[in-house]
Amino acid sequence: MYLSNCMRPDISFAVRELARFMSNFGKRHYDAAKHLLRYLQGTRSRGIIYGNTPDPLPIFKAFTDSDWAMSDNRKSISGFIIQCGNGPITWSSKQQVVIALSSCEAEYLACSHCARQIVWLRSLFSELGFPQQNPTPMYCDNQGTVTCSHDPQSHSRMKHIDIRAHFIRDCVNRQLIDIHHIPGIDNPSDLLTKPLPRATHNKWLVHIRLDQDNPSGT
Repeated sequence: MYLSNCMRPDISFAVRELARFMSNFGKRHYDAAKHLLRYLQGTRSRGIIYGNTPDPLPIFKAFTDSDWAMSDNRKSISGFIIQCGNGPITWSSKQQVVIALSSCEAEYLACSHCARQIVWLRSLFSELGFPQQNPTPMYCDNQGTVTCSHDPQSHSRMKHIDIRAHFIRDCVNRQLIDIHHIPGIDNPSDLLTKPLPRATHNKWLVHIRLDQDNPSGT
């Protein structure tokens, strides 16, 4: 849990899945945990690389994603990665508390989950002497979610969503966050929402700068 929360976003999805069976695990879960430990043993020299970016602005940017009803209870997984200095500084893989009725709704809830963290980071950076005048860019791979976040008008397919989930729309209207569409093949937060083939997994490690051997742990 410590590694997944503080240093290794690449194992966050696996740790979240294993944590569901802490009090009722079987041989499959035990084997999966050993597989995860073997992966960590083989990648123990990896660390997040920060800096070496020609343009420090925007100070940070976010990527969000969600699967849609892939778990047994049909609740989707929200995932996000927020980068600063080209490296992730915070990330999350979390099961949504409600059952999303569409992929658009699942992505919308994931964006609201990420927006709360962005607002806190903007406040923190402002106190540290780095106020941000421009909206923080957030990248999402669902066109419907981007449209619903920017359009304050009523949407018949979104009116049943809990009011608190519309927090993302308020952040966009206040110009704290600006949501952009990004193709799914360019969205690294995919790493936090579903099991991936090795090639795809390694691709996202390169993208978030966790692919390089880094014995010093910087």
